Amino acid sequence: MGILILSRLLSACVTACCPCITLYMVADRLNESALIFGLYDCCACWCGCFLMHVIFTTLLRRRVRQRFRIKGDTFDDYLWMMICTDCGQCQMYNELARRGYLGSFM
Repeated sequence: MGILILSRLLSACVTACCPCITLYMVADRLNESALIFGLYDCCACWCGCFLMHVIFTTLLRRRVRQRFRIKGDTFDDYLWMMICTDCGQCQMYNELARRGYLGSFM
């Protein structure tokens, strides 16, 4: 239990410092174009284009919902990402880890 909590805390820290790393890891595990998601998101982050970052994260969140048949819609995902993009990315990462698609940061 302690390792799981530490792994989630570490994923939150990585996401807060460089969200494009978490986005890349989630896209890679979903067999999406991880390099494209990661590079475009890094460019969006470094250029200060928050809206592009939100759009990339929303698209990936929609794919997580589709893959695992999680209820919700794209508009709700977009609103959630506008409120707290890092929280949404951590949630996607933790969902994939819970389902065994990711190793931990540990």
